[in-house]
Amino acid sequence: MGHFVWPPVGEEALCGAWRASTGSRIDVRREGSFSAVDVPFADSAISGSGSWEFGQGASVEGVLTLRFEQARASLEVRTRRDLSGALRLLVNDPESDEEELQYLKEGDCGLESR
Repeated sequence: MGHFVWPPVGEEALCGAWRASTGSRIDVRREGSFSAVDVPFADSAISGSGSWEFGQGASVEGVLTLRFEQARASLEVRTRRDLSGALRLLVNDPESDEEELQYLKEGDCGLESR
């Protein structure tokens, strides 16, 4: 069997509603904006909206940078594909036993309510 390489993560793969087991949520929109609720940040949580940009690494990981407008804060969210190719978002969470909170995609941009 050959070694399969997943395609780079594009805007379409990031775009949509992402939810963690804690109820925390990140909604990534096509036009470069996002909204987030109760995302781990430092030793608490942050909610708000703003703009995002994405940098693809050389491996299966990349970094989604969320820039919160009102809080004037930035948060780096790692992306990672599992063996099935499913994309996950990972946020550092010092309060968690695993030290990072995992977000799974619930819906694509086409399914979002406007």
